[in-house]
Parts: sequence; structure tokens; C-alpha cells
Amino acid sequence: MKKFLTVLILVFAVFLGGCDRERPAIFFSSHPIDKNTFNPDQVSNKNFRVGQKIYFLVYYPKGFPTNSIRLQVITKKDDVKFYGIDIVQVRDVHVKQGSMIYRGSFCLYKNSLHYLRVFSPDDWNVPLVQDWFWVRES
Repeated sequence: MKKFLTVLILVFAVFLGGCDRERPAIFFSSHPIDKNTFNPDQVSNKNFRVGQKIYFLVYYPKGFPTNSIRLQVITKKDDVKFYGIDIVQVRDVHVKQGSMIYRGSFCLYKNSLHYLRVFSPDDWNVPLVQDWFWVRES
């Protein structure tokens, strides 16, 4: 019985202690995001109107691995069943290496489901973080 309890405690310790609680995230808002206005509960808007300015904050808890990142906005095509996407915007921006936050904004004029993806120049195939949002007619 002691062996069983020891193994059970060890399994719980591995599963509970090995969790990565801080994961990268992108927060969207229809208002500018700064230190005074940032609240994760309020900055979770994922529905925007066509032509509305979309503010975002990229949070990468490990710190960005290089001094630049690539922001890519893609849209899902409605007329294609599988993997139909268009690249809408691509922007390479300078960040301080090791910093954990990048803020920015953009406008979109296409009514569709969109994704914001953030890449490191070390690997253009796998995004550091990505998240989706909707742009719809009023």
C-alpha cells in the first residue's frame, strides 16, 4: 500500500508541477491598450466591425527570442472547404530582445474570420503565438 501511495503522489507531483501556467497570448480590443487600461477580462473582444481599428497586445512570457518579429494577418476564405486562406497583411517589426510585450493596431475591410500570427525570424513555419478574431458588417 505504501508503494501505491508513493507512486500516486509522484504522479500527481509530476503532472501538477510540470504545468506551464504562463502561455503566450494575444489580446484584442477596440480601444488602445496600455499599462493603465490593460485588463485581461475586458481585453478579450474578438468581434470587430469592418473598418474599425483593432488594437492588440502580444504577450510572450519567455521574452521574444530575437530583436524582430513578423506579424501576419490571414483570412479564411468562405468559398473554399479546406485550408483556403489569404494573407492580408505582413509586417516585420523591431522589438527589444527579451521583452515580453508588443502592442500594435491595424484596420481590416473584409468581412471574415481572421487570424493574427506572430513569427520569429528563426522559424517562419511555426508561429510563436496565434489567435483568431471576426470582422463583420455592422
